[in-house]
Amino acid sequence: MFVDLCTPQLRVRATRPSERGLTTSAFAERAGALAAINGDFFDRGFAPVGLAIGEGERWPDAQLREDWSLFGAGPGHAGVLYDPRAPWPSEAVGGVPQIVVDGVAVAPYESLFCRREHPRSALGIDREGRTLIFAVVDGRSASSVGATCAELAALMAELGAWQAINLDGGGSSALFVEGRGLINRPSDGSERPVANHLAIVRSESSGVDACPSAGWRAPPRARPSSAVLPSDPGALSPVSSTAESRSARRFHESLSAEREREQRVAAPSEQGPRPWATLTAACAVLVLGAAAWRTR
Repeated sequence: MFVDLCTPQLRVRATRPSERGLTTSAFAERAGALAAINGDFFDRGFAPVGLAIGEGERWPDAQLREDWSLFGAGPGHAGVLYDPRAPWPSEAVGGVPQIVVDGVAVAPYESLFCRREHPRSALGIDREGRTLIFAVVDGRSASSVGATCAELAALMAELGAWQAINLDGGGSSALFVEGRGLINRPSDGSERPVANHLAIVRSESSGVDACPSAGWRAPPRARPSSAVLPSDPGALSPVSSTAESRSARRFHESLSAEREREQRVAAPSEQGPRPWATLTAACAVLVLGAAAWRTR
């Protein structure tokens, strides 16, 4: 899905801490969103990993990680950033790994998390900082096996992303469109409550106008190889406080339970259906600009 951030009255809106634990559809309906996608990885208390900001409110229990990639939107610009202390975003979600850097698809990770085919969600921005790209790939089904990180990276680069990040996936992957509802098929069979989300709203009182202002420049190049994937052993080691350590352990435990569940699912055939047909039909053909949805 492509979103023209310079369309009049379009705003970028992320989840406030008080809105945690909603499905993507429920959040979209509450926010009056035209479109919404699920956001960051999270623990059992719905505390996201990495920077999370909704309508200018920073999440106090977010697990800040300097090796995490972040998408931020503020007045006059939007893009992937790499410093959780950056002062300009009023809306932000995080993810890992970064899969497109300066227009080039990258796949720097060799863990099972990236090499296995899973349902995936991704968020990208074009070089001008004007076109936002949402993508969700269905998986773990007879119609679509999912995607690896490398496949998702290639797709986002092909769609025109200059920078792109991998969001939480698996049963969390969800893409909502006004008038259509949920347009993908969650692998759990129904939508999963998640920590945070990113939405596009039509409003003058909610969200932020992120249409790039004069003189805007794309953020500097990231270092994607430095991040540790959340499914790697010890990925969320204890950080600065006991509370943060407990939160990290809960998050790691939830990922372990997810991996155990995934291992009980039969591995797809090498000749099984690829994700692209499902994704192309479901979401990549949607364009939000001017005053209406239209077919690209």
